[in-house]
Amino acid sequence: DTGIYIAAGSNHTTITGNTIKENDIGIYIYGGPNGGGFYHNGNTTIHWNEIYDNYEYGVVYYIVEPGTPWINATYNWWGAANGPYDPSGYDGDYNPDGEGDNVTDYVLYDPWLGLMLYEGWNMISPGFIGDIENASDLADFINEYTDSCTIVSMWDAVQQKYVSYVVGFGFDFPLVNGSGYFVYVTEDVDIYDFDWFAEPEINITLLPGYNLLGWPFVGYISASELADNITHALKVGTYDAELQMWLPEYFDGMPVPYDFDVLMGEGAFVYVTEVTTWTVVMASPP
Repeated sequence: DTGIYIAAGSNHTTITGNTIKENDIGIYIYGGPNGGGFYHNGNTTIHWNEIYDNYEYGVVYYIVEPGTPWINATYNWWGAANGPYDPSGYDGDYNPDGEGDNVTDYVLYDPWLGLMLYEGWNMISPGFIGDIENASDLADFINEYTDSCTIVSMWDAVQQKYVSYVVGFGFDFPLVNGSGYFVYVTEDVDIYDFDWFAEPEINITLLPGYNLLGWPFVGYISASELADNITHALKVGTYDAELQMWLPEYFDGMPVPYDFDVLMGEGAFVYVTEVTTWTVVMASPP
């Protein structure tokens, strides 16, 4: 049972905007033998699909002999926010901790899409969600998946304290691209519907002390890279929503600094020593 089967000679195939689930193999692409350096279907592109709950593989690219063709399967949801399962690392990407559908070698899937909210507090950046303006909009968006979001909190960098919107009543506040927010959910929530996807431009002023920022872009950035791209940044901290605990901070200048990745849609606290501006303009995805 295969959701989509691409046979020999079906070159320049594009697969986009589909939900592909509950098959033995979600997408099977025939590459065949290396006949004079030629493989079938190496120019297949797979973007903006939901590929999940397939029993054996999400995507298979079958070639007889090792070679250097790759299927471009970036910008897809694989059933888990940490991406597809790929323990091989032989050729292509490598993601042994992924909890999504399996993929074979010769499939490029990084960056992928998705955001996982865990029961309890989550530090997120909702700028990739189009058409939301306020904390209440963010809560309503999450509650379209499961009726579980009860609180949205912002960090007031001037007062160095939290301000909260409680769903149904209380102070509502506008969301700012590039800022991070805490949301409280009463059960795990997978965010994966990308009809509303947007990659905003960021241009915000940071004040001395802690600033709650976010990474609303496909892919990820390390804490060290984030600090390097913000003038006067001294340290970066994050909250592990799965464990419901703060992790050690990245501290610029430490002999062996603790580093970590900020994934798509996640937030991070950045401590700056002086007033500065953080500006990011990302290239549009395919």
